[in-house]
Amino acid sequence: MRPDLTCAHHIVTLGEAVPPISAAVGAGAAPRCANNPNDVKVIQTALNRFSPEFGGPQPNLDVDGKCGPLTRAAILRFQQKWGFAVQDGIVDVHGHTIRRLREGPPDSDPPPTLLVRNKARIIEVLGASQALLDLAEDYLAGRGLEAFTKTAFEKVDRQFHLKLTNDRVQRLRKIRATFGMMMAAIGHIPKGVVLAADEPPNVASRAYMFSYAGGMHLRASPLRYCGNGKRRLDTGSIYLCPKARTLASDAFAYVFIHELAHYAGPTKPKIDDVAYFKRNPAKFRWLGPDQAFWNADSYAQLAFAAVGRPDWAP
Repeated sequence: MRPDLTCAHHIVTLGEAVPPISAAVGAGAAPRCANNPNDVKVIQTALNRFSPEFGGPQPNLDVDGKCGPLTRAAILRFQQKWGFAVQDGIVDVHGHTIRRLREGPPDSDPPPTLLVRNKARIIEVLGASQALLDLAEDYLAGRGLEAFTKTAFEKVDRQFHLKLTNDRVQRLRKIRATFGMMMAAIGHIPKGVVLAADEPPNVASRAYMFSYAGGMHLRASPLRYCGNGKRRLDTGSIYLCPKARTLASDAFAYVFIHELAHYAGPTKPKIDDVAYFKRNPAKFRWLGPDQAFWNADSYAQLAFAAVGRPDWAP
């Protein structure tokens, strides 16, 4: 604000906050990693912009231009937190790490706020899924207009291969029950239990989100060991990793529904990750009916087929 009480606007892009570096910085040896003091200061400053939940150092690094063990560890941890394919503790001049640093910290709204922002779309997609399953059951029972009910049944069969099961109606009802539990979990009917939480600073799952299989049913004993057993996490939460905050609305809904299948689905056995459509469509399509039933991505695929987006994944 100027002295005359009018505003002066200065446009600053996130990219300008991280100047170019002349050579790589990090744990590599010369000539790849020159670790020039000015370059190291740029990376130290950029890392300090991120909170520990989003891969930043804890505590902040001293911006001293020295690429010591703390700076090298901070670079590696940042790469792990963001799930980069290459995690070598090196920031290259034009690599993924410096690009992510230039994009700046993600949305800092707390996870419950982020969930509320996307909740309407999640409920819309889950509701469409339940309606599709109802129409599919009408087809098996010979009810309704076949032009609609048969199409619905074919959509469900494409994901869960009902034609290969011994009792199509029973399997269909079990699938619908899981979708009903998802709706209950997010607070639509009748009372929600999900608390979305940030992935803890000292956990790096390399995912968009993660949860405990059957977590909705384990609230009487909510703590479980995570990873190597050194960290205990609440099974009643769906954890949002840093990458989750970069997702558009539909992508967020897709990944959250995938996690809801784990979280709210049956536990004996549990809904697992047998195949991901995005990673390997051929393997996903070749799942047997029982494999598909216990596969989280099958539920996410059906949900988006119900809203007219088949074969879609973030």
